[in-house]
Amino acid sequence: MTASPKISENLERAKEAVRLGRSPRANADMGIPPRYGGRTLGSFAFDVEAASRRAAFAKEALLRGESVFLTGATGSGKTHLAIGLMREWCAENLKESDEGRLYHSKGPPLFVPSVELLGSIKRAWDEGASEHAVTERYLRTPLLVIDDLGAEKASDWSRQVFYLIIDRRYRDRTQVIITSNLDMGRLTKTLDDRVASRLCEMGVTLGTGPTDYRVEGRMAARQRPSPLAAEGRDGGIIRGEKVSAGGEAISYSTEERNGEIHDRRGSGRAL
Repeated sequence: MTASPKISENLERAKEAVRLGRSPRANADMGIPPRYGGRTLGSFAFDVEAASRRAAFAKEALLRGESVFLTGATGSGKTHLAIGLMREWCAENLKESDEGRLYHSKGPPLFVPSVELLGSIKRAWDEGASEHAVTERYLRTPLLVIDDLGAEKASDWSRQVFYLIIDRRYRDRTQVIITSNLDMGRLTKTLDDRVASRLCEMGVTLGTGPTDYRVEGRMAARQRPSPLAAEGRDGGIIRGEKVSAGGEAISYSTEERNGEIHDRRGSGRAL
């Protein structure tokens, strides 16, 4: 049965809301933290052309069923790109029944920082849960996004956990998106050569570059000329007079310090 135009419009609106991060329910289902609410594939454009090529390459690989390993410096956009890709994957697999009900054809993906993944597993094991019950969530989700792999303190136990998860997903042909400051060579030495080998076979590796855009953006903001000083008003100070409710003329000035506007003490005289 062909869906009615109205139902199709509903589906398109829902897909767009997921892609743009405007669906609270989808964000919650995927485990996306509020900090990353505005991270989308469309906003991943630090240096525009190069970033667009990276995003398009990664999206194409993901939607044809491959996994994606993102490596680069801190602040280079790995998490931003991973979340944007996850949103695209989720929107692509959002379907509509003949009755107009929206649903995930594969189930929602899951975002989890590597440190939190290990912490949740350890707590569950300490409470006596079985290995199957503890790891099932990370094994069964159709798309698992592990953020910042390698940030955790490496130990025989953590290596075992990541090998268990990656190996199972490798054998089941289920996708992962992984971000890491480590390239494959360093991942082999730090974590496990078997994990690195499986990730290479599961999909594509993409570098996001050496630039920390968080730091670069903050420094650029500080170096921009003061918008008040640009007007030639005493190096960022604006002076004037205003009339109070009681008919008094009050001299005032404002000053920009560290990008913020501050009132300076004024004096008044009666009119």
